[in-house]
Amino acid sequence: MFIQNTVWFQIVVIWSGEKSPPAKSRWPILPVSLPLNVLQNPSNTNGDVLLQTHSISQRFYPHSLIQTDSILSLDEDCLLTTDEVDFAFQVWVSFPDRIVGYPARSHYWDDAKGSWGYTSKWTNDYSIVLTGAAFYHRYYNFLYTHWLSPLLHKTVEQSQNCEDILMNFLVSHVTRRPPVKVTQRKQYKEQPPGGARLAPASAAAECCLTECMSIMGNVERGGRVSNRRNSTCKTAGNHEGGEKHLRDPNIYTEIPLTHKSVRATHWQSQSKITYINITSVQ
Repeated sequence: MFIQNTVWFQIVVIWSGEKSPPAKSRWPILPVSLPLNVLQNPSNTNGDVLLQTHSISQRFYPHSLIQTDSILSLDEDCLLTTDEVDFAFQVWVSFPDRIVGYPARSHYWDDAKGSWGYTSKWTNDYSIVLTGAAFYHRYYNFLYTHWLSPLLHKTVEQSQNCEDILMNFLVSHVTRRPPVKVTQRKQYKEQPPGGARLAPASAAAECCLTECMSIMGNVERGGRVSNRRNSTCKTAGNHEGGEKHLRDPNIYTEIPLTHKSVRATHWQSQSKITYINITSVQ
């Protein structure tokens, strides 16, 4: 299991289900040096919306127990190998100001509908890296909680779906840079039992995109990049009239698994990781 990796500092489980978490004896046995913290209905003395019971944004709350710069955010049904986690962390050290992860989505302007579209299809161009399996800097938890408009938080709570889209908006707004996608096997999540598939959430995602645009305005976006495994490709964005609109897709910089370069950045990055798992059991 990848939790045996020596770079882990601690594991934090955000338990958002209605049922109580399992007894301590039922959790996996971990090394003494790797603490496991299960947070269910954490103290909310300040009345923070993000700490309300079952809030989908609890995963992005700046909990005081998070001491590492690097956070690995994983959904409970995520499937990643040790090599995939190690590689993604290595890439994040090179790009600590960005979201670095595996699952990717695309947004696009639908001229026929006159609105934003959202798709999970595998294409050469993507614009969003989901936080269901991604590294990011803990500073963004603070910004997500205390800097974003309450209207955006309300949008997320009502949809119960698009907190990862909002986090992508936030990081792109702060850095003026796209997220970083790393290549992986096509299946990164467990399939529901019996071959059933979860209902698509594209409608909620499209509403979230529209709401984020209306509140945050134009967000600077990065260049287009080909979906390749053997080389890293990045070109300048194509923007008209000097303005950079969300309509120009925020195409990620893809880092294939063969990429090994590391460059210095102005961000401080630590060699330890806080692993945050979001669990929703009804």
